[in-house]
Parts: sequence; structure tokens; C-alpha cells
Amino acid sequence: MRRNKTTLFFAAAAAALLTLTFAAAVHSFPRSGGESFAMAREGTVRETVFVRGLFIYDETVVTTAENGTFTAEAADGDLVAAGERCGALRRLSDLFSDPVKEIAAPCSGLFFRRTDGWEAILTRERVASLDPAAVFRLYAPAEGEPASFLRAGDDCFKLIDPKKDVFFLADIGAMDVARGDTADLVIGGEDLRGGIEAVYGAEGRRFALIRLTPSEVCYASRAAEAGWVLQRRRGTVIDAAAVTERRGEIGVYCEKKGKRTFCPVSVLCSDGKNCVVLGINPGEFVFFSKS
Repeated sequence: MRRNKTTLFFAAAAAALLTLTFAAAVHSFPRSGGESFAMAREGTVRETVFVRGLFIYDETVVTTAENGTFTAEAADGDLVAAGERCGALRRLSDLFSDPVKEIAAPCSGLFFRRTDGWEAILTRERVASLDPAAVFRLYAPAEGEPASFLRAGDDCFKLIDPKKDVFFLADIGAMDVARGDTADLVIGGEDLRGGIEAVYGAEGRRFALIRLTPSEVCYASRAAEAGWVLQRRRGTVIDAAAVTERRGEIGVYCEKKGKRTFCPVSVLCSDGKNCVVLGINPGEFVFFSKS
């Protein structure tokens, strides 16, 4: 009798181990035919559309009064104080005077060696009189290394005041927004929130001017792509590829008691890759096709 109990115990243990091994294998590896599955989980999804935009800063451009070779002594993004030396110009015009002229910052700000020619055009004061469609069509960032040899009147460097609000002129297509609304943006992986100061229309498109609190990500480049967050939802998150339709009903195929079962769901929010659904719980396995 003891032998039978022992035999039954080991048989049950082996069956349980086999079941666990099979479950682990199914969870870890895709099935044949490009089909796989994943576990539903608790999380947050942001429904986002992407828009192009241009930053508008409070900028001061420093030019040189004579010909020479400029050598910068500050790096892009450095915060310099008014009167601080930013570089030196080796003069070429007068062989009998000091060949080197120090160039200092006329005001405090973030130092940037490169200018793009839009510093006096894209300003808060002038933006209302600009044609935003033409601005986006014509704007091109400066390319290549800034010239070291400068002629009188050439741009030497510029300073951006980091204490002043930054504006973001966004091409929003046909989005329905209004002055006074809040824009929830993601730029360079950073969440930024600002108020819409104005909305313009031109050439069948709409453009929004958004006031932002200064952030380091705003100064990486004047032109930027932003994710405009339409909504955020927290709940049961699954792969968007798992959502399918059966007989006119939206749902997913779940693993329930070792069987594939169709479960109707409501999609509450989607970012194209993941979605928040109502109808299943975190911890359930859902099937989806990789293709």
C-alpha cells in the first residue's frame, strides 16, 4: 500500500512538473505560424498624435565689427553671465594693434555658437504677423560647422535667456483646439505642459502657439517633433495586435483553463502599440499575431 501511495505521489509530482514546464514554455516562446501571446497587465497608455513644431526663444545675437578668426571659449548650452568672456577674435585688419580682441557676453544667457538666421524673425512679438504655413515650408536648420573666419557684421554667437518662457509653434493639422486650452506634449522623452496662447489658420491647416516653462530639452534644436497627448488611461493593458473582430464583435482570444476563448472587450485608449481595454483582467494571457 505504501508503494502505491509513493508511486501515485511521484506520478502526480511528475504531471505537475510537466504542466509547469509546458506553461513556462508557452509563456516564453511564440507559437508556430507567427502567433504569440502575452500577459495582460496593469498600466497606463497615452493616446498620442505627432506634430511638427518650432521653438521661439528670447535670443540675442552677437556680431563682430571687423574681420577675423573667432575662437569660442564657451561650449553650446553653457550658461554665461553678462560681461563674461565667450571667445576671442584674431584680427586681420590692423597689424600694429593687439591682434586678439576679447568678445564678452552683452547679457546673461545660454551660449550657442550656431545661428540659423531666424532669430530676428521667429520672435514672440512678430509671430502673429507671420504666415505660419510659409514659415514651416521655408525653415531649414543651419547645417555644418559654424565658420571660424568671420567678416564684419557676421553672426559670432547667440545667447538665449533661460529665465524667459519658451514658445512652441506647432503645426496641428485639423486638430480642434482653442486659445486657453492646455497642451500636453512629449518632446525628447520629456513631458511638457503648456497653455495655448493663440491658434492660427493658413492654407487649410491650423497652427497653435504654446507657452512652455523653460526646460533643457527645449534648447536641443529649434525644430522638434512633439507627441501631443490626447488622453491618458490607466487600466488593463494588452498588445494592440491582440484586438480582433469576430462576428462583428470586438474582443481578444484568451487562454482560459487550457483553452482558447474569445472574450469581448472595449478599447478605452490606444497608442498604436498598446491599449487599455475593459473586459479582461491583468494576469490573463491573450493571443496575437506578430504579422
